[in-house]
Amino acid sequence: MSAPSSEPRAVRPLRITLLTTAGAAVAYGVLGVALTVMSGETNPWPGVSLLLVAQAVALAGAVGAGLAWRRALQSLETPEHLPGIAAGVRGLLSLLLRIHGALLILGVTVWMIARPDAWLAILACAAVAAQLLAVLRFLRGPAASASYT
Repeated sequence: MSAPSSEPRAVRPLRITLLTTAGAAVAYGVLGVALTVMSGETNPWPGVSLLLVAQAVALAGAVGAGLAWRRALQSLETPEHLPGIAAGVRGLLSLLLRIHGALLILGVTVWMIARPDAWLAILACAAVAAQLLAVLRFLRGPAASASYT
């Protein structure tokens, strides 16, 4: 995937962050719907709720990256603002990383206490939702490592 010709190299990491987090939000939504339809359980919430948390965190990352990308494109005439914009996205991703980790641990703990019979669905969905932690950790680097010259 190549960057559009009107997009400078300096804002490419922000676009990548936007597309990756938006794609993750869509993927978690599709997984949640598929789990609900195919589970056959009357109450699929233990697994689905963990995927919804991941989807909400990915969506928050996409919104933040999208706003930063738009701001970066608007401030290309003053490139001294670009490092601050990228640092803001990096800070947002770090915050979302901690929030998602904490919510995932809390969700697994609560569901294991409330529905111990659904332990397999809880752990399987937690493992899938935990992949967002790796994605956010990976994206923290590119969002702030752009060349601003």
